[in-house]
Amino acid sequence: MTTCCPSASKPVAKVPRDVMDRIAMMRHPVVVAHVVPDTDALGSMFGFALAYSGDGCRPKVALPAGSLSQKNAFMYDWAKVEVASPEDYKSADGFVVLDTAKKPRCNVEPVFKDVDWTAGRPVINIDHHDTNTQFGD
Repeated sequence: MTTCCPSASKPVAKVPRDVMDRIAMMRHPVVVAHVVPDTDALGSMFGFALAYSGDGCRPKVALPAGSLSQKNAFMYDWAKVEVASPEDYKSADGFVVLDTAKKPRCNVEPVFKDVDWTAGRPVINIDHHDTNTQFGD
């Protein structure tokens, strides 16, 4: 079995083993943050996508048109990560949702706002908000 996560074979402090294993199985995840993404959401999303790229893994970030502020555009310019298209959502083998407490606050393409864009695929939610609804797997 080939995994994408470079540290999948090593324990990571405070990250449950099953979470690491589920992420490691994803080859083409879409990485999502909250609507109107601020610097911590963008940094988390871009950092994850950059760290997870390679060895056949091609994460793409959810950044619908118009959702990136001009003030934070430099982060995208620096990161040079691939943005998920509607087709990428459909073909993704999982979703990593960062810095987002509730699924309705996910910054996904408008065409997916009123449908279950996860469609039974794994959702890993890593978030620090005490209002988190535990919507991930």
